[in-house]
Amino acid sequence: MISIKKKYYGFTYTELLVNIVIVNAVFITLAYVHYQIEQDFDYETNKSEMINYGNHTLDLLSNELTRCVEYDLDPNPGSSYNLNITYNDSDNDGISERRKFYINLNTGLYEVINNGQLVPLDNPYNPRDGVNRLKYEITLFDINEPDILIWSPNANAARRSSCDIVMEIDLYDNMCDINSENCNKIETLRFHRTIFLPLNYLM
Repeated sequence: MISIKKKYYGFTYTELLVNIVIVNAVFITLAYVHYQIEQDFDYETNKSEMINYGNHTLDLLSNELTRCVEYDLDPNPGSSYNLNITYNDSDNDGISERRKFYINLNTGLYEVINNGQLVPLDNPYNPRDGVNRLKYEITLFDINEPDILIWSPNANAARRSSCDIVMEIDLYDNMCDINSENCNKIETLRFHRTIFLPLNYLM
């Protein structure tokens, strides 16, 4: 009788183990690249959101302060401020127009209407994502006279009728949850405007 033996071809255990190691290495590498791309995308999205918010906020306040006669920034206990702006009496009724803004480092900028209700600006401040992780935080807001020494009396009068608005916002990575005390700050965005108050200068 003729004995026919079948031959089976395939991987040896060593080759199979090597293939598993290679596939796992490729998978881990791709997962890490995907994670980094996701991190970078989230960061750039948050940064763009805050650049738009910071510029919009300072542009709005700059427009209001440019038209005002005087302003007063009062700090509150904690991390908030009241900004009171007085305008010229355009109606000639003896009553100056006033607007009030409320700035909270945790919740953003609001206008205060007659009944004390806080109305957020049309560009809302949303510092937390969908799972309540902190994306960014306003760490500084201030309005002051420009810190420039000028010897000319007229120039000094113009300086006193000007103001600097400064706001700083810290950007964090997406690992900063609500219970984190030491969040990883990636970058600080600084926004600055120098404004001349012509009606204040003419008074």
